[in-house]
Amino acid sequence: MDEKQASPFAPFSVHPRSDEEFANSQSEEELRRKKKLKLYAYIAAFAVFQTIVILIFALTVMRIKTPAVRIRSVTVQNLNVQPSSYSMTLIAEVTVRNKNFGHYKYDNSSVSISHGDAIVGNGEFLKGNAKAKKTRRVNVTMEVSSNGISDASRLSNEISSGTLMFNSQATLRGKVELMKVMKKRKTAQMNCTMALNLTSGAIQNLSCRQPPTHPTPLSHPKLQAPAMAAKEQVRPLAPASERPSSDEDEITLHLKQLRRKKCIKCCGCIAALLLVEIIVVIILIFTVFRVKDPIIMMNGVNVDKIDLVNGTALRPGSNMSLTADVSVKNPNVASFKYSNTTTTLYYRGAVIGEARGPPGHAKARRTMRMNVTVDIITDRLVTNPNLQSDVSSGLLTMSSFTKVGGRVKILKIIKKHVIVKMNCTMTVNISSRAIQEQKCKRKVKL
Repeated sequence: MDEKQASPFAPFSVHPRSDEEFANSQSEEELRRKKKLKLYAYIAAFAVFQTIVILIFALTVMRIKTPAVRIRSVTVQNLNVQPSSYSMTLIAEVTVRNKNFGHYKYDNSSVSISHGDAIVGNGEFLKGNAKAKKTRRVNVTMEVSSNGISDASRLSNEISSGTLMFNSQATLRGKVELMKVMKKRKTAQMNCTMALNLTSGAIQNLSCRQPPTHPTPLSHPKLQAPAMAAKEQVRPLAPASERPSSDEDEITLHLKQLRRKKCIKCCGCIAALLLVEIIVVIILIFTVFRVKDPIIMMNGVNVDKIDLVNGTALRPGSNMSLTADVSVKNPNVASFKYSNTTTTLYYRGAVIGEARGPPGHAKARRTMRMNVTVDIITDRLVTNPNLQSDVSSGLLTMSSFTKVGGRVKILKIIKKHVIVKMNCTMTVNISSRAIQEQKCKRKVKL
């Protein structure tokens, strides 16, 4: 009947904490609270840092600028000047400077040359691709002739002065592509002036100016027709600033709507990035950065030395030793460094042996195994009145208590102290010197 009875687990109250641990219980609670506040402070600092990074990224990399188109140099060929006419071939080196972090792909366009109000030449600007943060150079050939100029007397006076003034314009329409995800249309405009010295046949005073970033009523393609119609209307006696036309109000309203849409789109992108970052941080906190409980297991116990009288009774004054195979499993992504391990052996509530194991280091997601030898004081067993009945049955029931304290450190920032306690109840077969039955119960304190 004694063999069939289940051996109870050794309760934790049987193994009270030391005086030092009892005295420091309140300080441990305060330390735990400070660690939580420290962890929350790290999370808040990380969120602020990510917000700053996203803002800098949005204001630099993700900000799409309008490429700059300019004429770098012009070569004059086949110059033929008459008192009232001229013709020539101009080869212009046009540069497309892309200031974005993505490629700028533009379509076919044309470059025009005007003398006064008349267009005197055109050139074809073939489609191409300006790489990120690079400048693309393209040669454009234009045939220039004064056949389109109607004011012959003015042309003769300019030819006789020895200098002809020209104006060159071009409009490039294309898309800026960032990381093969964001695509935005951008229109680059060119407006350059130059002077032709008829004596030397060279271009002088070449200058190009940057057009305004925001579209004006005369430059916006959707608003050119209303602006031209307003220009052709008869000017009223009162100043335009005092009596604004309905077309100007419509133009201003349209520009405000465009700016508002751009702001909403930019704020939406930033909010989406922040939401993604917050989700990533939350996932990391509950998966990678979550400190899991180390697991202590007693794989087996061997009776190394036992001295019996007539094969059944323990010899008084003799020693008995047990070797326990203990493993420490670390399920975290960071290492678990533990201090000295303590193992205490009990028989019927009385301490009959104690052993200390060396400190160790369990690597991330690894299991550390160690052997702990416990020397049993047989005199305490012999004096126990229940020993004789247990020895007569051939089974000896004992309890063990193992305590391991250590620290888990993640990314050298998050530190968490862990105390693992394990109670085991084992039944030792005296004749075979082997563990016949073993049950363990663990308790983790963070």
